[in-house]
Amino acid sequence: MAAQTPDNHLYLTDAEGRRTHIVLTLEEYEALLEEAWHRQVIAERRGDETYSLEDLQRELER
Repeated sequence: MAAQTPDNHLYLTDAEGRRTHIVLTLEEYEALLEEAWHRQVIAERRGDETYSLEDLQRELER
């Protein structure tokens, strides 16, 4: 079964009416993938060395 909700998403439900799946548009799915990728990159770089803006500007001027 499928149920349209006020949040404008389509949910697939089991026989008891519990949501089991959500149907997303391709745009929503791609946005979620991109956000997950960004979060992964942030987590991986969490321990990296940081630079001040001034240091970065000096490096770019070289």
